[in-house]
Amino acid sequence: MYGNTYQREYSRARGDAAYDTSYQLKIIERELKKKDLTAGERSNLLAAESTLKKQVQLKVLKQDARKSIEKLTQQTREEITRIQKRNEKNGDELKFIQDKLADAFESRTAKAVQSWMRNLREEKLEEQTGVLAVCKESIRMD
Repeated sequence: MYGNTYQREYSRARGDAAYDTSYQLKIIERELKKKDLTAGERSNLLAAESTLKKQVQLKVLKQDARKSIEKLTQQTREEITRIQKRNEKNGDELKFIQDKLADAFESRTAKAVQSWMRNLREEKLEEQTGVLAVCKESIRMD
């Protein structure tokens, strides 16, 4: 993969971290193939190989976790936007109904119905605002 020292160091300077572990694993595998290793050297090489493989697995898991978190964050942002739009639409429809009811009833009854619906609307909006605040706090809104 990295034929010479120049290519290896060039990759390191660019920040290509994958070459490091794969290069080290190749060296360890080459050393393990040698027949004149002592038991201690072989166990050290096997331990180093195991550690490197765990590091690679950890890097892969971190990348996968980061991708999953980004995906969930994006989905949550989209859901919050949909909820906000739906709340605005529902509030507008309720206000329209209140206005029509005020026109339909005599003034005392209309005022009572309108007052009741306004209170109901305010309670629901406060409730939804609380839910929205909790959703926004649960994810980082950049």
